[in-house]
Amino acid sequence: MESELILKTFENPWVQGIVNKIFTKGKEFLNDLNEKEKIQWGIAFEKYLKKTNESFSKTKTLLYRDTPVDIYDFYECISLLKAGETHIDTQEINNILNEGHKILITGLGGVGKTILMKHLFLNTIKTTNLIPVLIELRRINGKTVSDFDLKKYIIDTLKDYNLNLSEKYYDYTFDEGYYVFLFDGYDEVEDKLKITLKAEISKFSLKYNKNYFIISSRPSSEFISWENFLELKSLHLNKEQAISMIKKLKYDTKVKESFCKDLENGLFENYHTFASIPLLLIIMLLTYEATATIPNKLNEFYEQAFSVLFNKHDATKGLYTREIRSKLGYESFKKAFSYFCFRTYFESKYSFSHSEISFFITKINDKKLEIPEIKSRDFLYDLMYSVCMILEDGLEYKFIHRSFQEYFAAIYIRNLSDEKQKNFFKSYLNRGITNNDVSFYQILYELQRERFILNILEPFINEVEDNIDKKMKEMNYSKKRAFFEVQFSALEFFYNKNSKLLSFRNRMDSYYDKMNKFRFLIKNNFNVLKMFRLYKNFEKKFENNLPEILILDSTPNGNKIWEIIEENCLDDLMKDWQALKDICSQYSKKIENNKGFNSFLEDF
Repeated sequence: MESELILKTFENPWVQGIVNKIFTKGKEFLNDLNEKEKIQWGIAFEKYLKKTNESFSKTKTLLYRDTPVDIYDFYECISLLKAGETHIDTQEINNILNEGHKILITGLGGVGKTILMKHLFLNTIKTTNLIPVLIELRRINGKTVSDFDLKKYIIDTLKDYNLNLSEKYYDYTFDEGYYVFLFDGYDEVEDKLKITLKAEISKFSLKYNKNYFIISSRPSSEFISWENFLELKSLHLNKEQAISMIKKLKYDTKVKESFCKDLENGLFENYHTFASIPLLLIIMLLTYEATATIPNKLNEFYEQAFSVLFNKHDATKGLYTREIRSKLGYESFKKAFSYFCFRTYFESKYSFSHSEISFFITKINDKKLEIPEIKSRDFLYDLMYSVCMILEDGLEYKFIHRSFQEYFAAIYIRNLSDEKQKNFFKSYLNRGITNNDVSFYQILYELQRERFILNILEPFINEVEDNIDKKMKEMNYSKKRAFFEVQFSALEFFYNKNSKLLSFRNRMDSYYDKMNKFRFLIKNNFNVLKMFRLYKNFEKKFENNLPEILILDSTPNGNKIWEIIEENCLDDLMKDWQALKDICSQYSKKIENNKGFNSFLEDF
């Protein structure tokens, strides 16, 4: 297997090359270098290579949940898209490094970003003389915001993987740019940590700018403000890649052959939305064997997939009935799992220690869902082995994929009363920064379109409009000024003169976060993104003498800020807002018409 050969075939040349490079160049800066330390470095890098190879060359998946398998037994290299037109091959990391030192790789859930990052780690060893460092960002969740130090965390990670150097050698190798830092899963970081993490990444990458920095995440318009990072978008599988991936899998040969034949003969084109995403392609294979049909809608697809996984599944032995230790029937199990997903999703928990996942499972009994009482140990076993929704990864438990968590969280909310939905989302949307996954809201919308408008969007719009009217009366503001004051109250602009960047805090982030959840309804990117590019206009207006902090108030500087905002983006922001209002109004009319017809129908 290729990843095993990396350790055997490339270990000595890579270790030797790294050590020689550090030693030869380091003698110019470090006076106390000697041959003994050179040998110690070699031993340290060999230990690092061995342990990281063991950690990153194999993984558990939906199909291979019991035993980790070599990633190259199923991985198909995806391509990246630069500036909407240039395709970048990811088979070799040098193709990415040639694009620059600071790279963002964004892609929807299920496209294989985490496996890509592991591949890039292994390929760095195979094809470069750089030191790869893979940081799984979800592991920083739970850290204290005030004392989080990215440099210390990176060094601690290196030491955890047996790369033990003295502090001065870490500093020297950081300064000289010997590393490729791979930060996986920015979108999985808790909201309270994201601002700190972003600042730490910015500071670390600015100070040690000779190194390479690659960050993976789901798409987010937040990245518009990461102006020093080049965003590359993950492309989906094409038909040839999808068929190649299926052929690699250790699965029933006849089923694979039949499935590949149908993919070749139109199934891929008919179900491109599913078949082009690796995770969903595997689920397609499972449902294809069990039912010989694939649903057209994503919600129905997840429902059918869960049904197949619940009732019958073993990847390597064909389909057979698996014991449900919790003794729950299908509907009861789905109800329990939906609450588990709801609770964990809205607490931004995507991975768990054993005590954490046990805690959330016990909360299912506390909720009194009108299902038999469950034992934590049995339900956890079912999540891991009977329905394959949770994977055990070392000392950590995580969802097989977050898309299932989102779907079943939406299922739980769909079953709440209208009053409870309204109260929940009023509180949730008003609390500030929230989960930034548009996909969850789109799933919920597809599950209950009318109720989504009436219980979530309409109350949100009405509350904002009431506050705008109130502000106009109290302050005698124009509609535009009142709209901006309500949506961006306490807005401050922090200008970094050294990096020439303008960042936004407080309600700017909160407003975008709220609006972003509904962007799929108007099918465009909100013009709020223009806000992130205003600093050049601020520079011009202030004649390049921007104060450190700009506050929108009644002072001359505050009035200048208002003028720039009004000139550059306010009309666009209000157009987006009006578009949402129009959609809400259209749905409300349809709902009223339906009510009238249904009432008329009752008379007959």
